Amino acid sequence: MQNMATITSSQIKIIHTIVKKIGMPDAEYRLIIERVWPGKKSCKELTEFEAERLIKAIQEVGYNKYKVKTKYYNPYNKKKHNDLAGREEMASPAQLRMIEGMWADVSYVTDEIKREQALRKFVEKKFHISALRFLPARMVERVVKTLQAMKFGRKREAA
Repeated sequence: MQNMATITSSQIKIIHTIVKKIGMPDAEYRLIIERVWPGKKSCKELTEFEAERLIKAIQEVGYNKYKVKTKYYNPYNKKKHNDLAGREEMASPAQLRMIEGMWADVSYVTDEIKREQALRKFVEKKFHISALRFLPARMVERVVKTLQAMKFGRKREAA
């Protein structure tokens, strides 16, 4: 069931920031809204759920048409991995979210599900761990250094 709450102020800011960053004309942005949600002319008329869909749509257009990769803060992921809290000698939920955020910065995959699959393959191939959720706390620094090296184009691996 979709969320019927009205769009949040942070979602409005995210939408306008992405539109400005990719250089999308205002008319094109409003045309996307009208085509997907007939009768609505502004993002302020959308629900929270519709706003999330709009954000993903303009990011996709930005990447495909304007060749600009954008990311945004997803308020729904604040609690991601919290069910894994309190495990001895394992990465904390905050560390797992940080690694996922860093992966989003270096990954070329725009689809969220495929990006998670790519991260899983990366962790398995590079660190011999079947999934991020099984990452030991002692390996967090190695993963972070490797992702930093990828981001800044260093050829040297952080091992």
